[in-house]
Amino acid sequence: MVQGPFPNPFQPQAQTANAPNNPFLEFLEGDPEALFRSFLPQNFTRNQERFSGPLFERIADRFRAAVGRDVRGGGTGELQFNDFLKNNFNFQREFLRGPQSQTGAQPQFIRPTRFLFQ
Repeated sequence: MVQGPFPNPFQPQAQTANAPNNPFLEFLEGDPEALFRSFLPQNFTRNQERFSGPLFERIADRFRAAVGRDVRGGGTGELQFNDFLKNNFNFQREFLRGPQSQTGAQPQFIRPTRFLFQ
């Protein structure tokens, strides 16, 4: 892989004196989708599992946008994906905000009419 002039925010950076050297965290930062999946709940409902499939791309796009905003604002663009997920990602909140077609939720004001046809 060719290294450009800018650091890859998905790759682990050099450890600082305050940060512990954790090889497992370095592995996760090297594989952004694995890192993302580590933030998901372990027990899914069927609807949550279906919703989580395409969610990585949307969250990765938000992360790239945050790095871009940082750089455009004069920052260094050193935001790490792990830090972004810790501060900006909550699966339950994302799931509740998702469209009904993906979450499987029914609107509260519509009564099911299935009993009429049984």
